[in-house]
Amino acid sequence: MYLTKSVFPEAQFQYTEHLTRDAMWQPHLLRHPNTARGLETVFLCSEDPVATAAKLAPMFGVEPNAASRGECLLQLSQSSLRVVSPESWSTWAPGAARPPLPAPVGVGVRVASLEAARSLLDRNRVPYSLGLAGRLRIDPSHAAGAVVYFFADAAAPT
Repeated sequence: MYLTKSVFPEAQFQYTEHLTRDAMWQPHLLRHPNTARGLETVFLCSEDPVATAAKLAPMFGVEPNAASRGECLLQLSQSSLRVVSPESWSTWAPGAARPPLPAPVGVGVRVASLEAARSLLDRNRVPYSLGLAGRLRIDPSHAAGAVVYFFADAAAPT
């Protein structure tokens, strides 16, 4: 089901319920050389993060929380939607061009090992840099127009 774009111009939202978990979540389909474990966050940039988060929160059934200055977090059961101001986004992705707002601007992937993710990026010659708090960041020119962040899984063994 797609949500009406005129009501939610922030992004093209799609609601999908997988009723075939056994077919979709097979162990061999869940392993990746970068040690990805799941989606950590989606970044949505808005001129007014508080208003945007308040508008989207009922759709997700959560309350918006101020994450830091210029950011609101919609925390879901295993991932989040991080609504950021242009100023906040510029700290997450320095120098990244900004599309017309509001718009999705990046994604964060949870990995078991930042070192394994870094090693895979090195082997495949994918340029990256260190982002906030030492996380790995791939800039839009090498990530199909969005920023990709790699977050360490807090539950992963060290």
